[in-house]
This record gives sequence, structure tokens and C-alpha cells, in this order.
Amino acid sequence: HGLGPGAFLGMTIVDATKMLLAQERRTLGNAELVDGFKRGGLVLNSADPLNTVGSVLNRRFVQVGDVVRVGRGTWGL
Repeated sequence: HGLGPGAFLGMTIVDATKMLLAQERRTLGNAELVDGFKRGGLVLNSADPLNTVGSVLNRRFVQVGDVVRVGRGTWGL
């Protein structure tokens, strides 16, 4: 069914990632996540959005574990 524009407004990178992964039902790489965020209205203003996403998700993986790193820059639930 797809997530429309505005689907991620006001969400954190972690929350938007979990929603995107749940919808896609497959692992996603940092670039796919950033593209999905843009489509859903979550704009990343960092100099290197891919690196930002990777850092945030890696921290989440280590501290909480609800987002799983399945490979370098590749994530699942």
C-alpha cells in the first residue's frame, strides 16, 4: 500500500526506519532508507545522510536491539 508523503513527519530516524522495514518486509540498506524517508517527508539535513542513518541505527542496535544490523549498512527488524 505504500507510505505517502507526510508519513514520517515529526518521526525520529529510528521510528521511521521501523515503520519502513515493517512495510517492506525485507532488509533495507542505508540508501534505501534515506530514499524512503524523503518520500515520507522525513528530511535529513546532515552533510552525509547515509552516515547519519548508519550511526543512529547502529547505536540503536547496540543499546536496544529492536533494529538489527544484518550486514554493513543493512538493517532488518
